[in-house]
Amino acid sequence: MRRRTRSIRLHLGGLKTSSYSGDIVVHGSAGDFLAEYMAGGRVVLLGGDTKVGGFHRASHVGTGMHGGKLYVHGELAGLGREAFVRGLNEQDRSTLNELITDFSKLFKHDPKEVMSLDFYKMVPNLKDRIKAPTREQP
Repeated sequence: MRRRTRSIRLHLGGLKTSSYSGDIVVHGSAGDFLAEYMAGGRVVLLGGDTKVGGFHRASHVGTGMHGGKLYVHGELAGLGREAFVRGLNEQDRSTLNELITDFSKLFKHDPKEVMSLDFYKMVPNLKDRIKAPTREQP
């Protein structure tokens, strides 16, 4: 069963995805705290209202992130310490292609043109998490 992609064409700030596990494609830019406490799902930030490779004024992006993936085109003002920036692998490119194709059908964009943009992904920084102490069983 194919998951439905939600496509949003507006300026988003503070998108909290803690209880959302679907897909969101954002045509525009983002505000502070995008993907705060993200627990799952996939968000694509196209930056359609910025210049190519443009600058998003969003800061603290990915603060508290502990799941999911955020795909970004353009530079972010600041990242939360709970998120890592990584390059895309083949699985990411396939996922991104699927999401952008769905978005392009809805909003009449050329998917090849959108896919030609440079993207990177943000994923949770699970290594720096503080682990709760465990009690040994007697």
